[in-house]
Amino acid sequence: MSGSAAGTTVFTVRPAPAMKAVPFAVMVPAIVLAVAVREPAVQLIVVVILLFAVWATVGVRLTVGVGTRTVDVAGTFYRRSIPVDLIDSVTVAPDDGMNHGLLNWPVTGRATSSGGVRLNLGGSAAVKIATTTGERYTVVVATNADALACRDAVARVAEVPPQSAV
Repeated sequence: MSGSAAGTTVFTVRPAPAMKAVPFAVMVPAIVLAVAVREPAVQLIVVVILLFAVWATVGVRLTVGVGTRTVDVAGTFYRRSIPVDLIDSVTVAPDDGMNHGLLNWPVTGRATSSGGVRLNLGGSAAVKIATTTGERYTVVVATNADALACRDAVARVAEVPPQSAV
């Protein structure tokens, strides 16, 4: 889950192996449809669906990069650098790994909303970062050990006491 480069420790979250099979379940009917219909517009749509399914299988990931001056959280079409001076607390809590809303996307919410930004590809524990400006970030990770390692790295650079609800 973690790696380091040039003074930055990076924690990476990828989908569970079982979830990688889901896009392939979409591919088979799409290919059958493209072969059966032989309409250029339908074939174009099928190619787009297949490209999205391949991307969803191998390209989706969430990262938390812990540097000396910033903590970077990133997901699908989302990136935010949080200055370590602004980090108020970092907590680990149990999580059900589900998005609780109408939109099931890896990144949901706004940093200043009550729930904050949620970066989620499924898992059983969450690292929650709160800032002094009222922003909240929740990154759902696969295991409690991964969450604790990420929490400890963030707490160390932000010089805040690590907290845990697990």
